[in-house]
Amino acid sequence: MPDILDNSSIGECAAITGEIALAMCRRLARLGLLIAPSAGVYVHFGRQIVRRGDVRTIVTVLSDAGERYLSLGIWLLP
Repeated sequence: MPDILDNSSIGECAAITGEIALAMCRRLARLGLLIAPSAGVYVHFGRQIVRRGDVRTIVTVLSDAGERYLSLGIWLLP
C-alpha cells in the first residue's frame, strides 16, 4: 500500500485472484456491462460482503470501462 493511503478509512481488505475478477467481468458482460478487471474485483468482493449478511447494501465505483481490454479477449473465455 502506498504511504499516502490513510489506512484508518479502510474497513476490510481481501485478496481476489485475477481469474475470479475475469469471471465476474464475463458475468457482467452477459448482463450488458463491459467493465475492467479491477471493477470485477470490486463487484465480487461486494457480493461476498452482502452474502455474509452483515449489510444489505454495497456501493462501489466501477471507475474503468472495459473497452481498453477488448484486445485481450477476456470476455470470450468461458
